[in-house]
Amino acid sequence: MAFTVRKVKIRSVEVKHEVGALAKALAPVADAGVDIEAIAAYAAKTDAGAPTQMFCSVSGVDRKGAAALRAAGIQPDPASPALLIQGDNKVGLTRQVAQAVAAADISMCVCIGLTSGRKFAILLGFESDADATTAAAKIRALGSPKKVAKKKA
Repeated sequence: MAFTVRKVKIRSVEVKHEVGALAKALAPVADAGVDIEAIAAYAAKTDAGAPTQMFCSVSGVDRKGAAALRAAGIQPDPASPALLIQGDNKVGLTRQVAQAVAAADISMCVCIGLTSGRKFAILLGFESDADATTAAAKIRALGSPKKVAKKKA
């Protein structure tokens, strides 16, 4: 099972829960060529006009991209250490990841995942950078080939 695990910086912004709010928040970011790797936005269905929290992970941000993120109000969230896991999909992989994190006695704050064809991506959020580091090691171990002891003849 081939996959990568890497720490990512989560950025967040609060926007008004209304039609087009997310598109409006993302327009300057897209115009600046910023690659959003993962995004999640949550709003209360019954409370129009209430704040919607948007979280995203971005890669390869240059000065222009950083300025666009700031202009859109999308700020780094140092309180949200996270991992992005991507690779070849396998049935039960998310469960294995969750079990590895739990076995290390680490609590996840966020778990967002999806598959597309034969590929998958999971974004995990943690309470501390130390938890993210430990979880990354445990998750990487899932992809390591198991050593099979040779039988003695």
